Amino acid sequence: MKILQGIVILCIINVPSQSFAQEIPAWKNIPKIYQIGVGTEGLTFGINFITKSPWEIISRVQYIGYHKTLKVNLDNDTYVEIQPKIKRMTLQLGTARIIYKTWLGAEAGLSFLVNQQNKFSLLSPTGIDFEGLQIKAEDFGTVNVALKWSPVQPYAKLWIGGFSSKHPWSIKTYVGCTYMGRPRFETSYDGFWETTNLSSDIKTIEKNMRNYSFYPMLGVVYALKK
Repeated sequence: MKILQGIVILCIINVPSQSFAQEIPAWKNIPKIYQIGVGTEGLTFGINFITKSPWEIISRVQYIGYHKTLKVNLDNDTYVEIQPKIKRMTLQLGTARIIYKTWLGAEAGLSFLVNQQNKFSLLSPTGIDFEGLQIKAEDFGTVNVALKWSPVQPYAKLWIGGFSSKHPWSIKTYVGCTYMGRPRFETSYDGFWETTNLSSDIKTIEKNMRNYSFYPMLGVVYALKK
């Protein structure tokens, strides 16, 4: 459903209204490159507009999500659950050009986080029994952590792969990074965790994560020129 919403957003941005199309009849004749791929940013669907200049105009929607619960088994059939809720929908707008022959390109632009959800919950339905430490389920409590990054993030990447004169399609790979800004944590907890130094520990983690604000971009894309 989120992917369909992203495609709709992309179409609204890239497809002009009928009156606008009448004013600029050449719009439909602009060569385009359609892309679909997968990478560290999730699933990707994009359209490149080939202009008369060496620069291409890039528009792209990306989505990634993860919700699988992780169970950590302890002693005597007790366990702890880590419940992630990760959703990220990104709209990228940028520009790209060939920088070496036909197979090496560079791209730069901005990523707009249309929707971001980075939440984690820690709980124990059974209570815990681990190396002599025993805590009942009702006393263990729950830890909820939410992490937010900047909604606007600059990025840059290098492309490897190009089109041949025989085929209108191509397989490309890319590598790059995006600057996510400073992270912001939102936490809540109860039960056993209220007796710990968790609050100060989270502040320390937040401070340390400022040194890891660059997110790696690596993926593969199928491109079709029309």
